[in-house]
Amino acid sequence: MADNNKVCVICGRTFPKESTDDVCSSCRKRVNEYKTVTMRRLCAWCRKDQDTGQQLTEAEYKEASPGASHGCCQECEVKYFKGEPKR
Repeated sequence: MADNNKVCVICGRTFPKESTDDVCSSCRKRVNEYKTVTMRRLCAWCRKDQDTGQQLTEAEYKEASPGASHGCCQECEVKYFKGEPKR
């Protein structure tokens, strides 16, 4: 490695030493994109998107499920577990 380069801690590529970052610009872009992606929260009982309140069709639920977090919405918590919502 030349003295004027750093090594990216993520991918191992070299980049200019003048950078104050420990990752190359390509990895920095991917990290920033990852930070903006949020995981959808879906109710496993009624298939509602808990963040938007939108009721999903079966097809939409199957498509969204692999990358989502599953839980129980407040309505289903009361309906199926006979208690007050815990939130």
